[in-house]
Amino acid sequence: MWNKIEMKRWHRLFYDQLVRRWKQNIVFAAATIFFLQFLIVKLHPSEVQEFNEAQCADIYPKLKQGLISVNEGMRTLVGHELKLIGEKEFDVTGYTVKRPLLNCLDQEDELLHRTIKEKYFVKGNVSGRGFSKPYEELKHPYQTQDLLELVFKELRNGFYVEAGAWDSEQMSVSLLFEVGFNWTGILIEANPWDHQLGLLRNRNALYLNTCLGLTVRPQFSDFVFTPAVEVKEGQWMASMGGLSETLLNPDSIKLQCFPFYSILMAAGNPTVNLLILDIEGAEFAVLKTIPWNKVDIQVMTIETDLIGKAGISGGSQEEAREFIISKGYTLFKHRNNINPVTGLENNDLFIRNDIVKKWNIKFPEPLN
Repeated sequence: MWNKIEMKRWHRLFYDQLVRRWKQNIVFAAATIFFLQFLIVKLHPSEVQEFNEAQCADIYPKLKQGLISVNEGMRTLVGHELKLIGEKEFDVTGYTVKRPLLNCLDQEDELLHRTIKEKYFVKGNVSGRGFSKPYEELKHPYQTQDLLELVFKELRNGFYVEAGAWDSEQMSVSLLFEVGFNWTGILIEANPWDHQLGLLRNRNALYLNTCLGLTVRPQFSDFVFTPAVEVKEGQWMASMGGLSETLLNPDSIKLQCFPFYSILMAAGNPTVNLLILDIEGAEFAVLKTIPWNKVDIQVMTIETDLIGKAGISGGSQEEAREFIISKGYTLFKHRNNINPVTGLENNDLFIRNDIVKKWNIKFPEPLN
């Protein structure tokens, strides 16, 4: 079992190698700068409009009456990135779609739910999965082993939501449950290029290329591909891509994010046996948008050690834990879970209190 900390360390090494190549090869450096400029031009359009409350008050009734379409003002933007698939490098085309009028809709609005369902969900097909290597050679993260052995055991036909799905293969917590126990679910990834790689895996799931919203309405947010996270005073580490309010750099794009609850409603508000939330510090802000009395989420594994340390202000690991416990969950410790850089537990396991009792879950000792 690999953990994500090792993957982040690999990511940091890759970045350092890139810098060394820049210094050694001026042609390579120039080509890289040109490529980044191409991305910025393609994915930072100034013409996408944002609306204030007064404008939304005027727009909303027109949307509901069908006088204007949610597609009005839509922008579909394209960029390219080289991605390693197996041992070969491919030019992957990434798309990001923005429908500005959706930002005037509340997370409970049926028009928003219908638009996500009809315009954004992409259905995979279990036949002909396209993994980059034989499934038996893929490595699963440590959370999977805990969840399999000590929580779900041989539960079949479950439903997951994995936010921060990456390419839907590497370090995917949900993959083993899907392949081994016939689960299905929703794979959410904000990075347009990683989402495209995920589609190649052709998993038995709904794919969704979006970031999770930090408010109860859709909104435009900055997504940084290689953010630097201050894990301790004066000590920084490279993180996976994520939302940022403060740590902006040229390696960023503006995405339209959807509230988690709206996504769940677009899928029919199913019972979620497992929610995997790994979105590089934005977890607490997302969790606070959920109307907990209207959802059925049994088990959650959530990355908490970067909360308050990445580009989203406010919150901490302890605050997030207290908040989730207040919603009726018990906090358990994952095994093999310490991040050596932050010195904190990397992911937390939360199981709803009635499920703890129903399934007689007793591992390891709960923290609360």
